[in-house]
Amino acid sequence: MNSWGFSGEVGEWHRELQVPTGLSALQASLWVVSTIERALVTLHQPHGLQVSWGEFNDAGTEIAFHDLNELPALSWNDVTDALRSLGPSVAVSAVFVNLDTDVIDRGWIPDAGTLQWSIAPPETSVSSVYVSYSTAIDVWLSATYDAHGHARLNGAAAANRPRLERVIAALGAGGGTSRHYPFAITDAGFADVRDLPPKL
Repeated sequence: MNSWGFSGEVGEWHRELQVPTGLSALQASLWVVSTIERALVTLHQPHGLQVSWGEFNDAGTEIAFHDLNELPALSWNDVTDALRSLGPSVAVSAVFVNLDTDVIDRGWIPDAGTLQWSIAPPETSVSSVYVSYSTAIDVWLSATYDAHGHARLNGAAAANRPRLERVIAALGAGGGTSRHYPFAITDAGFADVRDLPPKL
């Protein structure tokens, strides 16, 4: 009997990264990957990405915009290669990386999380990058809701929750929000809540 599953907006954490000066938007995105890959690699591997980017002429005028084009990526090296394939004259504005998640006793769960970063206009002059990290599975919680909204204890949380907490800490993220478990989410992960309120 399952004690956890996919629940949509289970948890999301955010941070703003200050980018080294002098980087283009594409270089800033490559820097983001190299900076946060170490935090994610123990728990996640990429499973495709979507990228929005603009093409600019030598005068700095945007001549074309591509909105959330899908690119293949099954490793962090693939993510880097996919971004580089766009060419040196592009300005990346948003990247969404689909994440497979390694769950103890269950193995890899596909598309169970998302890493997003965005660059505010003007993308040709980058000072910071806004990063969002989210999970779509509730394996981290001591108690979860089933498909009918009934509470159930989740024995898998004890082994898995510390791994999520280490990722969030390594990312330096905070400001946790959750649509389905707002009473349990914290800046560092999830509290050990076993008595769930009735689901409306």
